[in-house]
Amino acid sequence: MTASIPGAEPTVVLGAQPSLADALASRPLPLAQALAYATQIAGELRLMHLRDTAHGEVSTANILLGASGATLAPSRPYVAQYKAQGDIEGWAAVLWEMLTGTTVPAQGVFRLPVAEGPRHGPESVLPSAQRLALKCLAEIPARRPSMTQIFTEIRVLALLARRYGLNDTPAPPPPEQPSPAAEPARRWFSLGRALFGR
Repeated sequence: MTASIPGAEPTVVLGAQPSLADALASRPLPLAQALAYATQIAGELRLMHLRDTAHGEVSTANILLGASGATLAPSRPYVAQYKAQGDIEGWAAVLWEMLTGTTVPAQGVFRLPVAEGPRHGPESVLPSAQRLALKCLAEIPARRPSMTQIFTEIRVLALLARRYGLNDTPAPPPPEQPSPAAEPARRWFSLGRALFGR
């Protein structure tokens, strides 16, 4: 069930202004820039949620880029009760794509690699941002952080990235590993090919 605010205008497409989707299609983003964009969008969503409204259409295509950074394209405001969780999921998907260059699979968080890495120092910023995205995609909404908590955490990570001078493009996530249940079947298949030449 969704509920929009009566009298509000629908999404406005500003064709002259490039979107985040356009930027990601042409080149990966440096880590510091990706976190700065994520912070700006989280700040906008935080204010909307505090006013009991939600954007409802958060995606790379609906994030516009300009001289001052990233901003959400106008949308029909929704009542936060029905769309706030969608905003959090959409923001997390945008962050994940900026960090990894890949979209969130249809199966969601269960198809994403585990975000492992150092907990301190410059090398900790990327995995920390990836872990934040995964928290926002938790299967149970009650376990997800609020937009205020998200804004606080991503702002700290953006400040650290700028302080450490992390302007390199993030490394892609590690390849997906086969599940333990699938491993025995894979070994038997390899043994069959060795024995029978198939």
